[in-house]
Amino acid sequence: MALGNNPSPPDQLGVVHDPGSPLMAGVASLLATMASRNDGGLINGAHSVADWQSGVPLIVQGDIKGRHRVDLNFFPVSSHVFPGGWTGDGINLIRNALLFH
Repeated sequence: MALGNNPSPPDQLGVVHDPGSPLMAGVASLLATMASRNDGGLINGAHSVADWQSGVPLIVQGDIKGRHRVDLNFFPVSSHVFPGGWTGDGINLIRNALLFH
C-alpha cells in the first residue's frame, strides 16, 4: 500500500473480495473501536482480499520480486490488551497471514 494518513475511527469488516482465500479462513467478523490504519491506495499490482466497511483495504495480497506478500491494515492489538483494539476474528487473520505462502 502507498503511504497515507492513519485515521482511527471505528470500523468493521466490510466487503470480502476473495472469500475463498486461505487468508479468510475462520474470519467472519472484525470490529475495531479505534481502527488505526493506513488509508493509502494499492500499489505494485497488489489486490485487496477484504476491505474495511469504510472501503479502505484491510487485507492486501501481492507479489514483490517473486515473493508472496500479505499486508494487514489494522493495529494488531486486541481489546483484551488495549481498550481501543479489535474484537472478533483478528487472531485468525494474523495467523493466516503468518502462515500464507
